[in-house]
Amino acid sequence: MLGVRRAGDPQPAKPTGDAGLLTLMTADGTPYMPRGVLQRDAELLSPAQQSGGRTPGRLAAEEAPMAGQASAWVPLILWGQALLLAAAALAWARVRWGRAHTWLVGFPVLAALALAVSDQAALLLPNLL
Repeated sequence: MLGVRRAGDPQPAKPTGDAGLLTLMTADGTPYMPRGVLQRDAELLSPAQQSGGRTPGRLAAEEAPMAGQASAWVPLILWGQALLLAAAALAWARVRWGRAHTWLVGFPVLAALALAVSDQAALLLPNLL
């Protein structure tokens, strides 16, 4: 175990030969209110394996520590509009069908749409949360 690093701490030396290095990252701070990234470095004790064609250490911008998926905004807005339209349609259906029938039809629809909205909203949160 090489130790714990926080933002601004020096990077460990790059491994050479058959040596390997593992870095684990997690959020630093109180639960659900991360302040930064905490990294734990460890040396590989067994021989290093081939990377399988991927270049180690290269991450997409959305996979960087504490990043969210900016591409989730459009689906979030669309699912939110579908949720509002379904709620309006069920308000109209309550007048036409009555409370019990509307509840029976509307609850699964609203639950599925609410789940889709919350799924897209979760993609906007920091990925180390």
